[in-house]
Amino acid sequence: MLELVQKGITPEDAITAGKKARKYFELTYYVMPGLGGRERSEQHAVNTARVINKAQPTFVRLRTLTVIEGTPIEKLVGKEITLLGPVEQLEEVRRLVEEIKVETLLLSDHVSNYLFTRSGPIFFGVSGKLPDEKEQMLEQVDDAIKTVKLLEESGERVFNSNDMYRMGLIGL
Repeated sequence: MLELVQKGITPEDAITAGKKARKYFELTYYVMPGLGGRERSEQHAVNTARVINKAQPTFVRLRTLTVIEGTPIEKLVGKEITLLGPVEQLEEVRRLVEEIKVETLLLSDHVSNYLFTRSGPIFFGVSGKLPDEKEQMLEQVDDAIKTVKLLEESGERVFNSNDMYRMGLIGL
């Protein structure tokens, strides 16, 4: 994934740098659910958790992939990356939470993690202390998955940050 998006580092670089930094101050890793698209969602969640488990950051902050017009990642959409729908987005976050084994504070403190209907937001992301609150966090994500599926089955459209950005309803 890091190579595909030309991040300029390897997972091992992120682990080594994180371990060094963690000795001296609080460390935050930003994770971008959806970056691998449908094609690499599972791999992205598992490998990201592996890096987190080894580097042990103080905080993990989620920033779900929202494709901005004119960015290099936009050129990958439809070729290398198929954007996730709301349920797939939640499933990737669930897998990430499931795979993180170390103590860290996971935060979904950004609008890119929200899900919306025409009536407004229905999901504000999942946050909590891992591993202590893992079960509650997984339940929250599972409830959101059920809600989205029920809404979609009833004909209601559920929007994620990519939809909202394209409609001009959120800015990043």
